[in-house]
Amino acid sequence: MTEEKPEPRSVIKTTLVFLMLFAVLGAVVLFGYFSTFERPLTTIILIRHGEKNVEPGNPDPDLSPVGQARAQELVRMFGDAGIAGIYVTQYKRTQQTVKPLAEKIGISPTQVDAKNTAEVIRQIRSQHNGDVVFVCGHNNTVPEI
Repeated sequence: MTEEKPEPRSVIKTTLVFLMLFAVLGAVVLFGYFSTFERPLTTIILIRHGEKNVEPGNPDPDLSPVGQARAQELVRMFGDAGIAGIYVTQYKRTQQTVKPLAEKIGISPTQVDAKNTAEVIRQIRSQHNGDVVFVCGHNNTVPEI
């Protein structure tokens, strides 16, 4: 009697099926393994600047007395929040809003362009992963962030 040999194509198909099953099983195991890692949680405290003085024709007015009082209140609210970074724009109103808080916790604010909210997010992700970050923006930038 002669022994029948399987066709080469069926051997290749069977091998490919087992390789595919092994690859899928490996992917499932790796996904399960890596999905259990705890990722650091970054907390962003996001506010709009304090109230500004109404000065027609001045694109960069100072904070009003009400805005200055609000800036002082931020010290009470967030002075012990463990803030590791503060972000402001090039406008005085954001800088003046965070100044009392920055002085209390000893952090120099990082200035970013108000038109480039993506840069704020990029910097926070790269420099403050797992930290508490304070961002002072504008009525048109806060929703974007």
